[in-house]
Amino acid sequence: MKRFVLVLVGLLLCLGKVAFAGLKEADNLFNQRKYDEALVEYRKVLPELTGKEAGYCQLRIGHCLEKQEKYDEAIAEFKKVFAIQGESPAHMSYAQYCIGCCLMTQKKYDEAIAEFKKVSTIQGADPTYLSDAQYYIGYCLEAQKKYDEAIAEFKKVSTIQGADPTHLSGAQYYIGYCLEAQKKYDEAIAEFKKVSTIQGANPTHLSGAQYYIGYCLEAQGKQDEAQQYYINACKIEGAALFWYKTAFSKINKTKLGREGYIKLLQDMIFIIQATPENAEFLGLLKSELKKLGVE
Repeated sequence: MKRFVLVLVGLLLCLGKVAFAGLKEADNLFNQRKYDEALVEYRKVLPELTGKEAGYCQLRIGHCLEKQEKYDEAIAEFKKVFAIQGESPAHMSYAQYCIGCCLMTQKKYDEAIAEFKKVSTIQGADPTYLSDAQYYIGYCLEAQKKYDEAIAEFKKVSTIQGADPTHLSGAQYYIGYCLEAQKKYDEAIAEFKKVSTIQGANPTHLSGAQYYIGYCLEAQGKQDEAQQYYINACKIEGAALFWYKTAFSKINKTKLGREGYIKLLQDMIFIIQATPENAEFLGLLKSELKKLGVE
């Protein structure tokens, strides 16, 4: 009997090693964006896994389908996470969040809102997914131009303990955006300014908020004041290329003066990463410097 137990334990350990090796191979394929191949491997290894490992694998199956824009199939797979015995609240809250994202991507905003709201019903839900879901409830309302409702939902993000700073800065940015969309410029400016008070705020939200402060001032005929905020938007390191290009297009070279313009160009070239995506815009900035006789 003892020998049988030892053999059984040895067999289970071997199966476990094979399962984890299979999971690693599937992860490698996923990271290479070979989602069809990864899907096959995840499905092959899933029956040999239990608990959190099974939950992780099931989530990856959903992601493989989501990445291929097979959203309804992905939703069906994400739902299976809840049936896994011993699954963690973190995985369950993430699966629920992913269901909402699949619907939101298809612009099924009301259905997405309903699913995002379910994240908060999961006991022990991860604060990251709670704040993410709450942020996207606001986003779904903003996308439907339900601005006042969206503002109310975005404000709830700051009430979530342990909320991700990116969600906090994103929610604050969109509160300003919803007010700007209604041409409530002074209120919008006040809200956009709050983005810079958030510790760990996302640079893209910081840059976007600075741009829109300038935009709101310009809409009120305050062009000179607006210029400083467009310059600020250009100088925030780590922001999205979109904001650098958009803010830069608003710069008044004459008002800035030759030396001021040279300094702005040099600052932007220094902070914008030299990536293939940024290459064309960096080339434009460098050509502007060259026109001014600066190499």
